[in-house]
Amino acid sequence: MTTITAKTDTSLKKFPKDSTELSDDQVYIVRAGTSFTVKAINPKLSKGHNYITLDKPIGPNGYNSWYIWMPHWSVVEDTRAGAEEPTLLHWPNKGKETMVIPGKGKRLGSDRIDGTQHFTWNEATKNGTRIPAGPETTNRIIAIAHVMDSIRNAYAEPVIITSWYRTPEANRQAGGATQSRHLKGDAVDFIVEGVHPSEVFTYVNRIYRKGGIGNSNHFTHIDARGYYCTWNYGQ
Repeated sequence: MTTITAKTDTSLKKFPKDSTELSDDQVYIVRAGTSFTVKAINPKLSKGHNYITLDKPIGPNGYNSWYIWMPHWSVVEDTRAGAEEPTLLHWPNKGKETMVIPGKGKRLGSDRIDGTQHFTWNEATKNGTRIPAGPETTNRIIAIAHVMDSIRNAYAEPVIITSWYRTPEANRQAGGATQSRHLKGDAVDFIVEGVHPSEVFTYVNRIYRKGGIGNSNHFTHIDARGYYCTWNYGQ
């Protein structure tokens, strides 16, 4: 669990702008000392702001994705074993280290996944800590990365990866299903910055019929299991 607490009177904002530039329905006023549980946080700053997803919708329009001005907030992260992925805390796409990808050889973590435009091996492997089990897993990662490219291009907005390939140990820690497609490498949980996950689910459900699509208030799931199905996570 990750918690943010307002250090001063401040606001949650739908866009990374000064509050005076936004309409009333795009700002949620927060008093000093107020805390929220965060399900995802994008470490990439946008005009001095961070983009977060709360565990519960808030405000008159029921948004749970907002921008915050980081100097106004303190952040406390739960780093205990098993606490990481259930909270969907996004990991930074930082790495410069070389990793060996089965079937592909050496890659930098910051290299784009082979043949794709937007997504890196860091994002698929959690900064190189989850190397694919073999070439088949690698190929599945590449295949679903192309699907993710099409979603990214459709929105022309940053996509935050919250979970991609999982080793068996990582899947157990995340509380994943024993047959989770994350173990195969062809499942991705993600957030489109500035777009509610339910809207993303509606779009993906319209254009994709080759796997599973999961709907949550906090993220969208897509996988390539080979047959079409949809479901709602507990909200």
